[in-house]
Amino acid sequence: MPAWLIYCILTLLLWGLWAFLPRLATRTLDTTSTLFFQQMGALLATLCVLATAGFRIKPEMKGISWAMLTGMLGVFGLLCFLQAVTRYRLSVVVMVTALYPLITVGLSVLILREKLTALQWLGVALAMAAILLMSAPSES
Repeated sequence: MPAWLIYCILTLLLWGLWAFLPRLATRTLDTTSTLFFQQMGALLATLCVLATAGFRIKPEMKGISWAMLTGMLGVFGLLCFLQAVTRYRLSVVVMVTALYPLITVGLSVLILREKLTALQWLGVALAMAAILLMSAPSES
């Protein structure tokens, strides 16, 4: 199995747990406390990775600015995710928010000029249909 696929599978498993566990945390914590402790966990994990990787800061302001903006967007997105999971069914919230790659694909096509095949465009259309189907009102 190629290394990239192993990493994809590990990402799938880790992010699947990442999306599930906040629902357990928000049973006893408010969303801002959950956000705080989740970020403390992220900081601990980051420090462990940096310590084992022999990390040295690369002082390049353009990359630093993009990386910091990425972190800020991730935290604000996480806060919105936590608000959603406390207000609606986890199974629906996770499915709808898991379609965030549609934004990434759109930006990749518009800004990076990446090309999609007809089959990939069909996948985008089906993902958009999934948003409509998963967010439709249900009886339970």
